[in-house]
Amino acid sequence: MTGETDDGAARELGRYKAELLRLRAAAGDLRAEHTRTQRELERAQEAVARLEAELEASQEAYRRLRTRRGVRLALGSARVAASIKGGGRVRAPEPQGAVRAVSSPAPPTSAVRQRLAAAAAGDRSLISLGVLGEQAAVAALRAAGWSAAAVNPREPRHDLDVLLVTDPALLGPDLPRGPAIVAWAADRSWRAHPWLGLADLVMTPAELRAQLDAHRPAVPVDAGALGGALRDWAAAVQFAVFIGTPDWGQADRWGDTFFGRAIQRALLGRGHPTRVYPRDEHLADHAGRADVALHVLGLSVPPPRPEQVNVLWVISHPELVTPQRCAAYDVVGVASRRFAAALTPRLDIPVVDLPQATDLEQFRPERGGPPHELLFVGNSRRARRTIVDDLTPTPHDLAVYGAEWTADLVEPGLVRGEAVPNAELHRHYAAAAIVLNDHWPDMARQGFVSNRIYDASAAGAFVLSDHVDGIDQLFDGGVVTYRGRADLAAKVERFLTDPALRAAHAERARGAVLARHTFGHRVDRILELVDPVLAEARPAAGA
Repeated sequence: MTGETDDGAARELGRYKAELLRLRAAAGDLRAEHTRTQRELERAQEAVARLEAELEASQEAYRRLRTRRGVRLALGSARVAASIKGGGRVRAPEPQGAVRAVSSPAPPTSAVRQRLAAAAAGDRSLISLGVLGEQAAVAALRAAGWSAAAVNPREPRHDLDVLLVTDPALLGPDLPRGPAIVAWAADRSWRAHPWLGLADLVMTPAELRAQLDAHRPAVPVDAGALGGALRDWAAAVQFAVFIGTPDWGQADRWGDTFFGRAIQRALLGRGHPTRVYPRDEHLADHAGRADVALHVLGLSVPPPRPEQVNVLWVISHPELVTPQRCAAYDVVGVASRRFAAALTPRLDIPVVDLPQATDLEQFRPERGGPPHELLFVGNSRRARRTIVDDLTPTPHDLAVYGAEWTADLVEPGLVRGEAVPNAELHRHYAAAAIVLNDHWPDMARQGFVSNRIYDASAAGAFVLSDHVDGIDQLFDGGVVTYRGRADLAAKVERFLTDPALRAAHAERARGAVLARHTFGHRVDRILELVDPVLAEARPAAGA
């Protein structure tokens, strides 16, 4: 019995020894693997360090390019007068082999300045001016000393310095955008023209100015006044606003269009000629003649041009924003205080809190829309919307307006239309008892507040929204938020039965918008930010 026990113990000991040897071998393999992994990690860290060094060197080279005296000297001279002909202002020297889109070669800045100086002195024959529309204007312009010629609307000319349009039916997105475009708006047929924003100058009788375009300097319909108007337009600090709208043919279906036009009107009212550029014009050569490029971040923005002052305004798509993308700009504005604070330490350029805004000319208290109890205006983008899911089913009158609302996303009977025209949207907001709002998850997480809240509040609406940090501070507590289905249902019931309470909240929110959240407020802040950068070029102009 003792022998069997000894044999069993010996076998057990042998198994233990074998297992120990196996574990020691495995440990050796793990140590070797750890050593290999550690070496790979060190190599990866070295590669990252090299890339970071290369990035820092590239950013420093870019900063040197922007501030190099020779470049600033050229820019300062170029900004004395804007290029009227096709190309634009003088471009900074580009690295050899660099590629950019070119629509037509820009004339030398000296030639442009000579033509402008000649026009200011009274000799206007050097400026190429085409007239599109009523040809009686040709004779008047020639009598005033202009070298004017009629233009065939079926054969647009890109070689002109100035294109003067006398027929409102001919002003539209199909016109060449290289020349300075002048609208000769002599009568009431120009009222409510949808494309007046494409004109760089609007000449109109004083009695019609308020009805046509009160944002621009007053220029009378007089051939003799055109020279001074063009000279002033060319010498002013000009802006280009880049938006995410694909092209002008889709303009009315994109909120970016109305956002860009509102910025344009605010800048025009402050004396800055401004053009708005949809995506298909981002790389056009004439887009480079502005002094300041304001890039409103959408799904894409054009590469910044080093010869311009570049401002990035992040109002959406925070997932697309990286320090590397922002580094090429002079200023970055962010419509989220939280996101701006997180981005600031990662950049060596100014990053500022720049919330969204509204256009008070468009969004004002004016009833006339359908009186729904609950109103939601927004496209589904083929995805579920939080507030609609949280609210339905509901016994109340819920109206949904927007595109791509399929039966799997919402009860079909709730969809009242695929769109509300922008010109009518304020009436829908003002007529509804409660305007509903929600945020895409990535926007909510990063603290970006929806533009819908600004617009609806400006129209005097009571707004009920999902919660995003910062809403209470932005609207002085006037916008009510909810957390979860039960809270939403309770607040709908409470506020539908208390019109006076709704009105008090709506008045508070609108007061905050009037005081702090118009496009005028935002443009004033942008001008404060870009003025010091522009000032760097001004001393070079007189050097």
